[in-house]
Amino acid sequence: MNDGVGFAPVYEARDGLPVRLEAAPRQDSRGRPYLHHRLVVADGRPGAVVVAVRSGEREDTPEVLLVRSLRYAVGQELWELPRGSGEPEDAVDRDRPADPDPVRGSGPDPHRPADPVSDPASDPVGDAGLRAGLRELAEETGFTAARSELLGGYVVDSTVFPQRVCAVLCEIDASREPGDVDGEVEESRWFSRDEVVGMIRSGAVADAHSLSALLLWLLPAIPTRS
Repeated sequence: MNDGVGFAPVYEARDGLPVRLEAAPRQDSRGRPYLHHRLVVADGRPGAVVVAVRSGEREDTPEVLLVRSLRYAVGQELWELPRGSGEPEDAVDRDRPADPDPVRGSGPDPHRPADPVSDPASDPVGDAGLRAGLRELAEETGFTAARSELLGGYVVDSTVFPQRVCAVLCEIDASREPGDVDGEVEESRWFSRDEVVGMIRSGAVADAHSLSALLLWLLPAIPTRS
């Protein structure tokens, strides 16, 4: 099966964040033909969501930085992790030839999607996502990371929105003041880990990007059954 082959644009908008709707002829499990659609945002560049942490009042109770944003698509303000789509300057190698299919990406097998959960030191998707996360953190909150690493990655929606997103962990020096911001978010605020868990349970943090990245960050603290 050629997962990413044969898609062609049916609609495109480039006023602001580039958005493209593509379609390709496919057959279901019974051999019936249909037209499969997928959404491509930011020309298929990997996005990033940032788990920014700093030491809390106790060393074992880190604080997490959330931003409050007005999301017109859902018609309300939400507390979220800083995040954003990739930009061309986040690319590892600007001289590298463009992928014929930016969603699928390049890899040893041209018909196999690149793994979004990989080592940023050796994988162009992870490295670009790491750069995007550091850039988004600075733009939205004014903070720069004292240390950063790739927590992992995920696909937004494997059916119709296959954008790869990297979850980036950034450790913030609590003694440093934030710099200028781009005004994209309404507010940024530090919350304790317990407060964030409570916000997840209450639905105050409800977007899939934040929930996915916070799960990757919290996983080591979740006890496993033997």
